[in-house]
Amino acid sequence: WTDFFTQQLRWSRGTYETIIGQFWKGFGTMPPGKLFNYTMMIIFYPMSAMNWILAALSCALFLGMGASGVQIDPTIWMMLYGNASALQIGLYIWNRRHNVSPHEPEGSGGLAGMVMSALSAPIYARSLMDAVLRRKSSFVVTPKGDSSSPDTLFGTFRIHLFFIVVFGASMISSFFLGHSHPAMVTWATLALLITAAPIIGWRYTIRAEKKKRRSGGGSHRNGEPAPEPRPLPGAPGNDQTMQIVRIALGGRKK
Repeated sequence: WTDFFTQQLRWSRGTYETIIGQFWKGFGTMPPGKLFNYTMMIIFYPMSAMNWILAALSCALFLGMGASGVQIDPTIWMMLYGNASALQIGLYIWNRRHNVSPHEPEGSGGLAGMVMSALSAPIYARSLMDAVLRRKSSFVVTPKGDSSSPDTLFGTFRIHLFFIVVFGASMISSFFLGHSHPAMVTWATLALLITAAPIIGWRYTIRAEKKKRRSGGGSHRNGEPAPEPRPLPGAPGNDQTMQIVRIALGGRKK
């Protein structure tokens, strides 16, 4: 997870720097069609980051402080939201016909990639804030093999923990301050689960590996020593980044 998040942080920051420093040059050098296609590609990271930041901000304002927006009839809201969702899903399915990624099997729906992008949304948000505040960043090659970085709760997932505190504190305070609303609590709960999912998956993997090591100890029936157990996630020798990316892209280990 550490190397994967570092990679996503670097890629998103590079996109932000491209938008800030180079994107405007394309208006005079690229045809309208190519410019539109290029724009649609590079706005993925900033749109994901803005969605996540606004989600956290809206939860804090509504659930924590009691602020509310425009009052809309629930039926009209559901109609508009349903139409927008159906259009988005339909457009995605239609555009998947043109997918030419060599990393995905033919006919893949791209669901795994979308899940990994959602889990990385807090990273995109942090990267956007760094770009806006003009904090310095350095190029770091993604470690592989024996040089892979270990995963730690307060090192690897510190950004996720921050958003867990934001969503969790907003929900808890809403019940004490009388600002709770079923719809907002539901959205905050979903955001909280998405934020905590990498941590839960990381802990589950560690426990599974420890259990496998304990059950695989000792010797074989023929007296030969048991094979060396696989290293824990994040330990030296475990290329966890490539495993995560391979799963996200829908590929299979060869």
